Amino acid sequence: MAEIDVVIIDPGSYRFHQLLDNYMAMRALVPLLVTRLGLPEELKYQLIPKATGRPMQLTDTLAGIGARPGAEIELKPVRDDAFARILDDLYKEAEKYVAEQLWHLAKQKLDAVFRLDPRHPDPKELKQTIDVHIQVTPGAPPIPPQTQSPAPASAPASSAGCWVIFVVVVVVVLFVWKPWNASNSNSNKQKQTKGSFTAEMVPSSGSYYFIVTAKTPQRIQVSVQGTDGYQASFQGNGSVRTDTIPKGESGVEDTITVESLNTGEKQTLSFRFQ
Repeated sequence: MAEIDVVIIDPGSYRFHQLLDNYMAMRALVPLLVTRLGLPEELKYQLIPKATGRPMQLTDTLAGIGARPGAEIELKPVRDDAFARILDDLYKEAEKYVAEQLWHLAKQKLDAVFRLDPRHPDPKELKQTIDVHIQVTPGAPPIPPQTQSPAPASAPASSAGCWVIFVVVVVVVLFVWKPWNASNSNSNKQKQTKGSFTAEMVPSSGSYYFIVTAKTPQRIQVSVQGTDGYQASFQGNGSVRTDTIPKGESGVEDTITVESLNTGEKQTLSFRFQ
């Protein structure tokens, strides 16, 4: 088997580097890519190399069409009755979640619509409504802090003040941070990093949610499985914020499984309620 690194462009114009078998027929490549990229499996798709603009045939291989490393290939759904039905169903689900004020679920459904068809009409103006509420939802992923500017020269800190700050920092490190850090190891941590992913459990008015981020831009799938029976799955580009989840009883453990739909990397992180 020989592999080639190509760029797959999904229906929403997102680009994904994929390492593929150079001699795998198109009829086998399509289901593989649909699964990797998290697209609806019930649709029919075409692979169209941008170099030629002609759809690949069922028996065509990347080697057979002369694809070179870095070649751009579009993965496009066939616009048949099934395509129209799925888009209609997704839009209705988004409308339902908007009516119930479940903004993040509504956004997921509407994002799925526009990923399959970026020009899909939005007669109910759901996107505008969702965007307004998502922007004011507490606990949105924070913007990384900017490097602070040095203090103005007109207000230098005194030597005594510097020593006081130094002593306070030492006390905090020795008597506060160290024992706290020791008591929050492994599955008790509220923020964990494993491989390319970081997951953080964020409290929110008697409930909580998770924010999962990847170190590099990539499409990720996040599955949450609780020992109390809760389970849900979410997708996003580079970062995912789950829906708000009711707080579990003491001893309940949530397992977060994060998978990159670009590279195939999969990591598992656990959080236990105290």
